[in-house]
Amino acid sequence: MKVLVVDDSIVFRSAIRQAIDGNEGIEVVATALHGQQAIDILKEKKDIDLVTIDLEMPVLDGISTIRELRRLGLNLPVIVFSAYSQAGAEKTMEALTAGAQDFLPKVSEDDSGGDNAIDTLRKTLLPKLVQFKGVINQQVVNQPKAEPVAVAAPKIEFNSFRPDVIHIGSSTGGPEALKLLFSQWTVKPGVPVLLTQHMPPLFTRQMANLLNRICPALTIKEAEQGEAILNDHVYVAPGDFHMEVKREADVNCISLTQTEKVNSVRPAVDVMIDSSDLVYKKSINVILTGMGEDGLAACRKQKLKSNPILIQDKDSCVVFGMPGAIARADLQDYMGNINEIMKVINKRWA
Repeated sequence: MKVLVVDDSIVFRSAIRQAIDGNEGIEVVATALHGQQAIDILKEKKDIDLVTIDLEMPVLDGISTIRELRRLGLNLPVIVFSAYSQAGAEKTMEALTAGAQDFLPKVSEDDSGGDNAIDTLRKTLLPKLVQFKGVINQQVVNQPKAEPVAVAAPKIEFNSFRPDVIHIGSSTGGPEALKLLFSQWTVKPGVPVLLTQHMPPLFTRQMANLLNRICPALTIKEAEQGEAILNDHVYVAPGDFHMEVKREADVNCISLTQTEKVNSVRPAVDVMIDSSDLVYKKSINVILTGMGEDGLAACRKQKLKSNPILIQDKDSCVVFGMPGAIARADLQDYMGNINEIMKVINKRWA
């Protein structure tokens, strides 16, 4: 996989190159100081597979560059590096909305040239590159879309199923998928919605605020410790906290914990669903685009209880990891793109 690194800091460009060097099948083939230079390189080099890009750059910043790439029809994956701050979180959400597939908090300029920064990039950036390499090798990215086919009917009758709660899990590509999902959510299900998206602190709150603005039917917020869980509210797990459900004084409440990571992540979809299952017996489970297999173990248990599982299909996923694991285990009751999933949900409460 051939990578273009876009950053105005020579120190950070060098750190990324050193972190990637020696990883078989992945190489930095070009670097750019700003967005306009990156666009010029991509117009000339048609074999670049992925771009990493800083958001703060002269001439043409990261968000403007992403928008221009999409306008030009250059749909290769983009990973953005963002400052770990409130302002950085806001810009990251804007970049993801503009068409970036994933993001990483950027190490500080003071640390970016050190061995610790290179080690951090190896631990954080390399796994994402390896996953995208697998996607590209499977020709999921940039391949022509197949002709539309008839959507298979759900395996169960959703209209007669009465859930107590809805679970949603997502990771890489999730913010854009969630934006599309909640922009089409028009019904009040009369039950709470619990949502885990793999994201660091600060970023989850910005995502919740964005989703709340586009979905009048629901109240969407970042979950807070001890708050009562209300119907027609969506609770987003905060970054670096598992979100669990506890029953206290006959009231279902949010419990945020920092116990060890599950599936190498915190928050984890498995933790959310397993905890919720102790309180809410009937659930609808929605697993969207994302790397890894988070959610698989919990969905195995949900399947045994005949609780419906809906997954995003391969063609519409940025990474068909989490839903793909469920599909390989043949646990899903329905598989479709976001539009099709929302038709099922809206129809259930129409």
